[in-house]
Amino acid sequence: MVSPAAARGTACVVLLLAGLGCSLPTSLDRTAARPATDGGATTLDAVDAVDAERTYRARCAACHGADRRGSEGGGPLRGTQFAARWRETSALAEFIRSAMPPDAAAPVPAPLAQALAELIRSASDASTAPTPAHGNRSQGEPSVTGADWPFVGANAASQRYSPLAQIDRRNVGALTVVWRWRSDNFGPSPEMNYRTTPIMVGRTLYATAGLRRAVVAIDAATGETLWTHREDEGSRAAPRVNSGRGVAFWADGDDERILSITPGHLLVALDARTGRPIESFGEGGRVDLRRGLDRAL
Repeated sequence: MVSPAAARGTACVVLLLAGLGCSLPTSLDRTAARPATDGGATTLDAVDAVDAERTYRARCAACHGADRRGSEGGGPLRGTQFAARWRETSALAEFIRSAMPPDAAAPVPAPLAQALAELIRSASDASTAPTPAHGNRSQGEPSVTGADWPFVGANAASQRYSPLAQIDRRNVGALTVVWRWRSDNFGPSPEMNYRTTPIMVGRTLYATAGLRRAVVAIDAATGETLWTHREDEGSRAAPRVNSGRGVAFWADGDDERILSITPGHLLVALDARTGRPIESFGEGGRVDLRRGLDRAL
């Protein structure tokens, strides 16, 4: 079986290729950018650069990052993958004009789309040097090697890209289900809106499950549940209980931990191999995130 993380890596290539998901204004209050020339290579004049940079910071940086390296809300707008997809500024401008934001009532004005495309391409052209693969997972450098998917967005830069090539357009239609893992019996009743994204380290998937937000470790090859952990919070639990979005992974040498936040706002650190709380973390493996707040939750 190809692991869910690996399959998700394949799907995430599509997100990376589009690479855009920001909210754009509908007007440009200064001089329009010049049309792209010479295969898409352009040079911004001072006025256009100011307008585009201001618009990017106000409307796009929250999703794609101020440095265009991407975040949980949007993919990176720089690097070799992005540059290979958007070789021509005119094509990128047209994509912004016609498809950004996805729920826009009307297309983005062409001058604004052109100015933004030139700005993004100029930054991407300056950042196409290969990014070194991460050696220490705890550093979370913006590359993913092998089958690991140690962050919800693949890596700390949320690039949502995997170099795995076993699944491609020629064979994806032939994939079959090898195992299923169910979360029905986690919590007092089945959760009808299960939105957790597993992470994968080695051959183990880590996720949250059920209304009590239990943490689970699953063998990625067989679907076997390796361990579970649940905090008995009693009346401390928040009014809105659900499984959350998932967990985080942290490592320092052989010390590997899974971090999770409970419905009652406890930050819990677990041994990634056993699921037992890390006693040296906080108080018995837990940090009370409500402590010191100026209001009750």
